Amino acid sequence: MFSGLSIFEPKFIMMKLIRYASFALLAGVVFTACKYEEGPGISLRSKRDRIANEWRVEKFVYDGQDVTSTVNDTFFTTVINLYRTGYYGLVIMDKFGNTSHTGNWRELHSGIYNKYQGARPRPLVDMNNNGKWSFDYRHDKIQIYPELSTGADSFNVRGAMNWGVIMLKEKQLKVIGKDRGSINWSMDLKPVNGEPYWF
Repeated sequence: MFSGLSIFEPKFIMMKLIRYASFALLAGVVFTACKYEEGPGISLRSKRDRIANEWRVEKFVYDGQDVTSTVNDTFFTTVINLYRTGYYGLVIMDKFGNTSHTGNWRELHSGIYNKYQGARPRPLVDMNNNGKWSFDYRHDKIQIYPELSTGADSFNVRGAMNWGVIMLKEKQLKVIGKDRGSINWSMDLKPVNGEPYWF
């Protein structure tokens, strides 16, 4: 008669089940990973692992105008540290890699630092120096909760800020949002260095 496996043999049924289960798992991974407008299509790293990094603001558009020069000028750049633990820190770094937490920072940069601080876009000012962040339940928004006990302008900050995630790659992050005055903004970020971030 027939040689080989019969469709009623346990081995044949098990092979079919494994094939269907593998296909279902692969489809689940692909369709849940295709979340952001600009990618990636699929990633083997979790969203929390991809977002945890030291991000330098590469481009900032505020109310339709490119204001990147107020964030990255000839002396300073703004760096946002998003930690895996759900906390963040915002630091200003000079061209030598010193941060605003360096001991003699104010003496080195007093006049130009104050000018830089005053020119930054409102959404970055409202973040203050640190706070907490979390994904919303669908992972398509980052909710920023500024620590209200820091920053000169902390009494004006009300509640959480929502960043819509457009792209979340290991080496690039794009977010959009509205400030307190309902002005649209977008921000492109890149890692400060190319090494994996483990904090």
